[in-house]
Amino acid sequence: MGDGNILSGLTEVYQHNPEKFNSIGDEDSLVPFSTLFTGLVVSNLFFWCTNQSIVQKALGAKNLAEGQKGVLLCAFFKLVIPTIIILPGIIAFHIFQGQIDNPDNAYPMLVELVLPEMLVGFFAAVVVGAVFSTFSGGLNSSVTLFTVNIFKKSLKPDATEAQTVALGKYLGLGLAVVSMIVAPLVANAPDGLFYLIQQLQGIFNAPILSVVMVGLLTKRVPAIAAKLGLLFGMSAYILFNFVVKVDIHFFHLVGLLFAGNIVFMLVVGYFFPQEAYEEVYTEQVDIKPWSMVKPVSLLIALGSVSMYVYLAHNVPGWVMTGYYVFAVASLAYVFWSIGRELMNSPRASMRTQKQG
Repeated sequence: MGDGNILSGLTEVYQHNPEKFNSIGDEDSLVPFSTLFTGLVVSNLFFWCTNQSIVQKALGAKNLAEGQKGVLLCAFFKLVIPTIIILPGIIAFHIFQGQIDNPDNAYPMLVELVLPEMLVGFFAAVVVGAVFSTFSGGLNSSVTLFTVNIFKKSLKPDATEAQTVALGKYLGLGLAVVSMIVAPLVANAPDGLFYLIQQLQGIFNAPILSVVMVGLLTKRVPAIAAKLGLLFGMSAYILFNFVVKVDIHFFHLVGLLFAGNIVFMLVVGYFFPQEAYEEVYTEQVDIKPWSMVKPVSLLIALGSVSMYVYLAHNVPGWVMTGYYVFAVASLAYVFWSIGRELMNSPRASMRTQKQG
């Protein structure tokens, strides 16, 4: 493919499969483009903003500015994900002419074809190591959440450190065993393992994210509203997606239940409000934001929107006009912010003082 030339190979893949590069997909896509504005937003916000294994790394920063820099750096690398995950899948589709029964087999088949035989085992070891690292992080987060937030707080407040650690070990072992038992049952999901995981995550991602958002944005919604909201959101999703099976994409269902869950908790808070709490700044951590957080965030958002616009097929003229206005305004703001930072830098101040 491409006679060893990367650019020629990519051109060949694009010319033979232009529909695979369409960022908005087709009407019969497994994940329709419209879900980007409903459940996909909820799913990604849940993962990047409430997942303990990710949030605790940001909270471990020495101050707010450093935490913001780390998060934005991750967001920048996120823009590279399509070339790492999506593009190899399209290349595999082109090479094997779409004759892949299970989407989960595309990457292993591509690796086996491209890599020398002596490196396949090494590459498999690297992948297994990455999987184990992710699994270990999830396992530790689950054990920590249960032992600290449930066991020590509600079930046995007077538990010793040794009892808590012992329970955590047994719980981690139990979760690992259950995971190994369940894994073969879901390994051959008809639409791919990732799609199945997204469906199962819908059980708890919308309820948890709605509780977090209501907790952050309001002060009078009581704890009972959050508990009822979790039960309502999870039970409603299971009922409508797995039992009754309403004729709607599960991502749209996640988005609707997310909004409904928020309304439910706000109604409970309206009729049974709690006493508003006062936030107290302990001054233990510097919470001064990074001066470039807004322009860098806008630049990353522009990069994400640009990929969708330029890879989409048959984009209406008014969309392109709006995009160009947004792009020019965003870049103007970014360059103005950079100029402001340069003018306010210590070197610029020293130069101004010497000239004065």
